[in-house]
Amino acid sequence: MSDDKIKHETVEHHQQTHYLMREIPKSDIINEFGDIETFEKATKQNMTDEEYDSDLGDKYDEFLQNYDYERTTDTWTMVKGGYDTEEQIVEEWTNPDNI
Repeated sequence: MSDDKIKHETVEHHQQTHYLMREIPKSDIINEFGDIETFEKATKQNMTDEEYDSDLGDKYDEFLQNYDYERTTDTWTMVKGGYDTEEQIVEEWTNPDNI
């Protein structure tokens, strides 16, 4: 840092929702799961439920890895204006890789 300047940094903490969108042929689902209903059951499972089927969950996760997806991101804290910031004077930038 030079003697005639300081490094001032503002860090904004945002929350985001990511949407991963896949188009999967029904025939692939039927070949892997036997029917669409079983795939839908896997989609709706929650790991914290007592009746959670871990084998079906693993199969579902592995199956989805075979398909590309489009991603969109909603940084909803930017829209709602509700995010925290930190102001600081630093010797070195916190995240220099993005400069």
